[in-house]
Amino acid sequence: MPAVPVQRLLALLFRGIAVAGLAAPASAQTTLPPTELSYILSATITSDYVANGISQSGGNPSFQPFFELDWRGFYGGVAVSYVRLNRDRTEFDVYVGHRRRLANDLFFDLSYRRFWLNASGDCCGEAKARVIFPIGKTVGAELLLAYNDTIDSLNQRGRVLWDLSDRWNITAALGETSFNDNQYWNVGATYTLRNRLALSMRYEGAETGDPGLVVSLGWSNVTNDIARLLVNPFQ
Repeated sequence: MPAVPVQRLLALLFRGIAVAGLAAPASAQTTLPPTELSYILSATITSDYVANGISQSGGNPSFQPFFELDWRGFYGGVAVSYVRLNRDRTEFDVYVGHRRRLANDLFFDLSYRRFWLNASGDCCGEAKARVIFPIGKTVGAELLLAYNDTIDSLNQRGRVLWDLSDRWNITAALGETSFNDNQYWNVGATYTLRNRLALSMRYEGAETGDPGLVVSLGWSNVTNDIARLLVNPFQ
């Protein structure tokens, strides 16, 4: 099957109809108004919750559901994840943001995310800016800056996304966090088992030590795997 152009996926995503458009039949994707309220519902089981090259679940499996509402590119959501951080076992996240398409198929995503832990309470906040742009019909690139004011840490990351076909995509990322001067990277592939179910394998590496191979099984009402990756708050 031919790959879907990245430009088309991103255009739908950032028009504020991420779910209504991507989950609908192709004939309906061009008729949905961009002002329509839509939602994203997703749940993932992963062998290890890794963030910026560091395991947040101590190498243990983690369950990660999230729910998001989107209107005219403005969005807000809640996410939950199992962690193993000292006494804490559950992470609760609340986030808000805005996605917008600019000229030449350039897109930006600005957001703020607040983290709470079940034992420690209010942990920290993270302001995030992402720029996403196509570099070919089936290849896209992402540049990310995220700042955590609690620990005065800047996270810089570049990522390439290659949509091989209707079912396969490959991603590779390289980043660095200033708090611990830790460089990290990952490379992986995702296979769509069904429209709403996908299996991914990703190798996570970092200067502080490689978390290793991470296997995840995820369900989402966003049916395209690239779009699903871009809206995932854990990514």
